[in-house]
Amino acid sequence: MTKKFEVMAERCNQCLYGPNRIISKARFKDILADIERKDCHFICHKATIQNRDVCCRGDWDARGGGKLGWLAKWLNYFVEVKL
Repeated sequence: MTKKFEVMAERCNQCLYGPNRIISKARFKDILADIERKDCHFICHKATIQNRDVCCRGDWDARGGGKLGWLAKWLNYFVEVKL
């Protein structure tokens, strides 16, 4: 069975796209430019701690999770998860 594209069900309290992000605004702009250039999704930092590839909820809401997120949404092949 193929794994569905996972998206955080909610933004975490340190979301990259929220006011309490744990990085500087300059670093945020760098990350955003990189994921837009690659047309990929931003992996939630709380998911990386658990060695999982889960799209950040803020990225999903703001950008749709890049090309893969768009495709998953179009095919209805994504699942919201809580960690």
